[in-house]
This record gives sequence, structure tokens and C-alpha cells, in this order.
Amino acid sequence: MKDDIALSRVLDQFLFEHPEPTSADWRALVLAQPQFREDIADFAATYQSGQGVSEEEVHSNFIVDEQSSKSLTFALKLANLNDDPLEVIASPDAQEELMHEFQLAEHEELVLGVLIGQVRAAKKIVEYIAAKAQSTVELVWESFDLRHRELEVSMSSRERPEAMPLLSWADEVERLVEDPAERKRLLALDS
Repeated sequence: MKDDIALSRVLDQFLFEHPEPTSADWRALVLAQPQFREDIADFAATYQSGQGVSEEEVHSNFIVDEQSSKSLTFALKLANLNDDPLEVIASPDAQEELMHEFQLAEHEELVLGVLIGQVRAAKKIVEYIAAKAQSTVELVWESFDLRHRELEVSMSSRERPEAMPLLSWADEVERLVEDPAERKRLLALDS
């Protein structure tokens, strides 16, 4: 209950200071109030949806509901609060630059697994993407997590209802790389 009151105050103050908030304003609020980021994102998604609901109605009907905020990134995407930080590696040239930066040209299968959301990205790769996107490491992780969930949905079927596990960087390096020195170098990217 105390958190609901604090969240209400944060939102009241924000809407007072930003009567017509932009995506950048919402993003700044999410980054400034990380303890409420999922709730703020859900509120923003509702507020930004423009379904003819007044600001007062949205605020008075706003209920913190954990079930409705299963994914921060999904809400952020719906609310258009920020560009997907993974867009900086969307083009073939950007992917080639990423592979060159980390000397991954010989490891296309590993890189592809990361790009499609099947393999959890190494920490240093996530930091690189965050810097290129001028984003946070947390939002890059969230974007990769969303990619994995999207992959699960696209791959799921009635015949195969089980979840598709997210493969770890270390396990995939161990599976794909035979040379011990190269394996050690790649594993170091995740430390």
C-alpha cells in the first residue's frame, strides 16, 4: 500500500511537470524511478494509447497490477517509450562491426543465436550495444529477453507446448568452440 501511494505521488508530480509528456519524458521517468519502472511503463502505455480516456480517468483508474506488467520491455514497446536498443545492430554492417569488435567472424552460429534471441548475449557485448545505442545495460538485457520471448512464440506449436530454453553464452561457447584458447577468450566476454 505504501508503494502504491509513493507511485501515485511520482505520477502526480510527473504529470504536473509534464502535462503533455513525450516519449523522452516517460523514458527519463522510468530511468529515474527504477523501483516503479514496470508500473510506470504500464501506466504510460495506457496513457499514451490515446483511446479517448482523459488524464484524470486514467489516473483515477490506475491500479498496480503485477499480472498486467509481465514484461517491462513489452510495455515499453507498446508505450513507445524508447527505441529498441538492439536496432543499433540490426543492419548487416552493424552486425559485421560487432563481430569485428569482438573477433567473432569465425563464430557466426554463436552470433546468430544471440541476434535471434536463442543465446543469452555475453556481458561485454551487451555493454557495447548499450554504449552504441546510448541506452542502459538493463534495457539491452530486457530487449534481448523480449527477443527470446518472441522467438518462443514464433516457434511454439500445439505439438510442442514446452518453453524454449534460453541457452547460456558459456554453454554455447563450450559446445561450438574446440580451441581451448579461443574458448577461454570468448568465455571472458561474459565476465
